[in-house]
Amino acid sequence: MHWVLIKAAAVAYSDGLYRKAHAAQDRLILLKYFTSGQDDAQLQCSRQGRALQAFGEMSHRTEVSWGAVIDAYIDQGFLTDALQLYAKMRSLGHSASNAILVGAFGACAKLQDLALGRIIHGQVEAMGLQLNVTLGTSLVDMYSKCGAIEMAMEVFSRMPVKSVASWNCMINGLAMNGGGSAAIGLFKEMQASGLGPNSATFVGVLHACSHGGLVNEALEYFSCMRELYGIETNVKHYGCMVDLYGRAGKLEKAVDVIRTMPMKPDIVIWGALLGGCKKHGNAKLGELVGAQIMKLQPHKVSGCSSLSDMYAMDGRWEDVISVRRMMLDMYVGREPGCSTLT
Repeated sequence: MHWVLIKAAAVAYSDGLYRKAHAAQDRLILLKYFTSGQDDAQLQCSRQGRALQAFGEMSHRTEVSWGAVIDAYIDQGFLTDALQLYAKMRSLGHSASNAILVGAFGACAKLQDLALGRIIHGQVEAMGLQLNVTLGTSLVDMYSKCGAIEMAMEVFSRMPVKSVASWNCMINGLAMNGGGSAAIGLFKEMQASGLGPNSATFVGVLHACSHGGLVNEALEYFSCMRELYGIETNVKHYGCMVDLYGRAGKLEKAVDVIRTMPMKPDIVIWGALLGGCKKHGNAKLGELVGAQIMKLQPHKVSGCSSLSDMYAMDGRWEDVISVRRMMLDMYVGREPGCSTLT
């Protein structure tokens, strides 16, 4: 199909269509070098290098082909490389589409690179781009994850149109930055605006309640999800409730939630309970939870670290040594990552 477009463009002397067709073909060429992440690190690095080589050999580098390779790097977790490619693209005078900018902000968010995120935001303003829903939401997300919650709020307030995802992002941002009460207040503003919440909204609200110690409020919101909005609870909502009770020291209630939830607890839920055990010094329960984590993810180092800390608080030094040895074994044989740009 893509080759047909190229030939048709050549016949019609349509330069615009010709470039679009080449861009589509370039995208296919680039994406074939990237896999779903199932291969070992060495093979991934090899394919990454070949993709970059193929990109360098393209005769018609367009905004789409730049975007394709940047997106592919981000999808594979090569965030720094992706941002370096973005910087090179801009230095060569190419403009950045909304899709590329959203990807760049996403990479900055994951790397928590506030300085670079602000630079790219400045470029957005210099280009005179409007803060549409997608771009504005990605900016709110980036600033929130970088801890610049005031900047996130400023961007959010300037957005002319806000989607449910925009509200969700800002609610989550406030929750993760210690603004539990402010997040609940924003949720009420969202309700007043006439925009209905969705499942993800309540994850943010319950997360805010958890971090703010708002146990009673969380119970009310958890109940009203289905009763008022017809939203089914899922594992993320139950995870928030486990985290809520764990932080509040109500470990028995957290265990009750896990026992009565209609689905199997995942690693996040067990991790939330383990965090509560560590915070409140319950090594006995923590040991049981740690065993569940090891069953689900035998190479999960963070669970072992929390378990080791609890053993130390309990004075069980032989167990501390045993867990530390286990953690050391987990690091043996790991393949380091690589970069094709350095």
